[in-house]
Amino acid sequence: MRILLLPFLLLLTAASPERVSPVGKIGQVRYTLSDTSAANQSPDSELLSLSGSTAEFLAPLNSLSELDRLAFLSHSATNLCGSIDYYPLGYTLSETQTHAPSYLSAELYFPALSSLITAVDLDQMNQTLATLTALPSRFHRHSSGQNAGAAVKQIWTSKLNTALPSTFSLSEITHVSTPQKSVVASLPGDSEETVVLGAHLDTINAKGGIEAISPGADDDGSGLAILTEILRIIEVNGLRFHRRVELHAYAAEEIGLVGSRELAVQYKRAGKSIAGMLQFDMAYYSQPADLGRLFFLDNYTSLDLTRNAVRLTKRY
Repeated sequence: MRILLLPFLLLLTAASPERVSPVGKIGQVRYTLSDTSAANQSPDSELLSLSGSTAEFLAPLNSLSELDRLAFLSHSATNLCGSIDYYPLGYTLSETQTHAPSYLSAELYFPALSSLITAVDLDQMNQTLATLTALPSRFHRHSSGQNAGAAVKQIWTSKLNTALPSTFSLSEITHVSTPQKSVVASLPGDSEETVVLGAHLDTINAKGGIEAISPGADDDGSGLAILTEILRIIEVNGLRFHRRVELHAYAAEEIGLVGSRELAVQYKRAGKSIAGMLQFDMAYYSQPADLGRLFFLDNYTSLDLTRNAVRLTKRY
């Protein structure tokens, strides 16, 4: 299981000194290759780093179709998320790693959490996963994947407790750089400060192209199953919180964090206060299967929130 702890607005971070590199009509792309032949490289690529059998490049980007091509190659080279990133016009590539400011929390003990954990229903989560993987693909430009956001919204709508006076509101978010839509479920709190829980709704088949089958059970249907179960438990128990809670299902993550970045820009421009963000990705798979290993990323994160997540995991 991999749990990625990312401070939401750090998606927008750019630190000095700035790297001066050619910029294309729609921005730049960082991508990864195992076969570094000229036929695979994007024009005017700059070598950023070498690691084992792979090389990382930065290149000007002139079309979204080229972004898709490089996404397939990057995933084929690494079999990992994070092997490609898209920087639209106006972004610069940071030379340094940054972390969120320190956040000193109170003692992490929530008696009610013990009983809520027992309410987690693996059968419900597996049903969510079965519904999602019944789609041939959730790739952002696949003929069915373009409507994956609507499928997620329908699943979440089915979990709402309409008998309650206040419940989650659901919305689909239209993007500039992808036909796929993100989905946001928002639960009002006593304040407008917001906690975001996220996963990505798209998939990719590195070997097959746009119309290839790509059910994406682990990556990242598993994260969506977790979000859906969180929503269900909150609704069944009528839970309400001091902070606003939002569940985000992001479009087009696999081609370079497209949906989450556009949404982060919208939130920053609107002046939204984000207390923290927890991202779930590839959460159904562990090797070996009975090990139950958890992975927390610590780059471009809040180190305090990461430590707190580890402490909570050990306690509960």
